[in-house]
Amino acid sequence: MTKPSERTIPLFLGILLFSTISQAAPDPSPAVVGPPSFYQLPSGGPSVLPDGSQSETLKATLIAWSQMINTQYSHVEQWYPKLLPPYSQTKPQQQVDCVGAVSYLLYMGAPTAIADVYAFNNFTDHLYTGWSKIPTPQQFANFFVSLNSTPSPDWQRVTSVADIQAGDVLIIPASYANPTQYVGHALIAAGKPLLLSDGSYALLEFDSTSTTVNHTGGHGNNDSRYWDPRNVPCSATTCGGDSGNGTGNTGPSGLGQGTVQISPIPAAYTGQFPEYPFQIAWSVAAEHDASTGNGYVGPLIVARPLSQPHTASAQCLFQWAQAKFPKALKPAATATTFTSSGMTRTYAKTQATLSFSFDGAGSVTYEGPQAASIQRIGKLQAWLSLSHCQ
Repeated sequence: MTKPSERTIPLFLGILLFSTISQAAPDPSPAVVGPPSFYQLPSGGPSVLPDGSQSETLKATLIAWSQMINTQYSHVEQWYPKLLPPYSQTKPQQQVDCVGAVSYLLYMGAPTAIADVYAFNNFTDHLYTGWSKIPTPQQFANFFVSLNSTPSPDWQRVTSVADIQAGDVLIIPASYANPTQYVGHALIAAGKPLLLSDGSYALLEFDSTSTTVNHTGGHGNNDSRYWDPRNVPCSATTCGGDSGNGTGNTGPSGLGQGTVQISPIPAAYTGQFPEYPFQIAWSVAAEHDASTGNGYVGPLIVARPLSQPHTASAQCLFQWAQAKFPKALKPAATATTFTSSGMTRTYAKTQATLSFSFDGAGSVTYEGPQAASIQRIGKLQAWLSLSHCQ
C-alpha cells in the first residue's frame, strides 16, 4: 500500500479546514437573538423608538404587539377592537395571517402607503370598509417592483441589505424549491440588520406566523412566540392549508418577533428573480439544530413606507367632528378614503366632505353641499390638539 506523501496530508487537512470554515453557521448576536425586551408603551404610542427610528409603521407595530392580550395566526382576518381610534387596551386581540398583519399595521402607521398597494391591485373594497380583500405576498411584491418605473411619494425601494431600517416591509413571494405553489410571507423589520461573520445579516422582525411545538416554523429558537403566553396555537379551521406549516399546528402562533437571515440573492437565481436583490433564510442558521436547518430560503424584496400622521389620530378626529357637528356630518358610519396627500370622508346624507391634508403643515378642509362652500378651516395640528386626538 502506498503511503500518502507528507505534502498530501497537509493539503488535505487544509482543504477540510477551509471547507469547514466556509460552511460554518453565522454567529448570532445577543443584540438580535431574543428574547427581546417586552415593550411597555402608552396608548398613544412611544415617544422614542428603541433604535432611534421615526417610522410610524414601527410605532404602530410596537403598540399592537405590546398591548395585545392574545394573538392567533388565522386566514380569517380579525382585529379586536377593529380600527377603533384611539388605540384601546379594552380587548386587543389579533387573528391575522402574515399579509393581514402587515396590511393592518400599515393602515395604522402609513395609511397612504397601503392605499397605494390597494390601488395598484385594483382593490375597491379597502381595509377601511372591511377585510374581504387582503393583498397576497405576490401582489405586494408586484407593487414593489413597479416602484422602479412608477415611483410613489409613499414608498421607497430598499436595494442594499445594510440600508434596511426598522419599519421596512419585507416580502417573500416564492421559494426556490417551489416558486409557484408557496404562498409567500410578509414581515416588518424591527431594527437595523446586524452583519455576521460570513457576510450575511441577521435581522430582528415582526410578523404573524404559525409554529409547531418543537420550535419549527417560527424564526429561530428565541422567537417570541415560544415564550410569550399571549401567542395561542392556530387551529385546523383558522390556518388549515397554510403552506408553511400545514393544518392544525399545535405550536403558538400569531403576531410575534424573531430573527431572520438576509444575504444577496445567489447568481443562480438572478435570472429567475431579476427584480429581487436579496434572499432570506427563515432564521439565523446558528440558532437551529443541524437536522432541521433553516427550513426555508427564498427571494426577498424590501420597500420602506414613508411615515404619515398616525391613522388613529386622524380617524379619532373624524369621530370627534361627527359627534360635534352631527347635523352636517352624517351618517356617522362613513368610510375613509385615502389619497397620496391625505384622508377624506364624504357624507352621503348631507353631501358634505371633510378632508385632512398631510401636505406641508397639514390642513383641514370642509366642503358643503354646494361646491362654492369649500372652506379651509384651519391647520390639522390645531384640530388634533382641540379634539385631544394627538
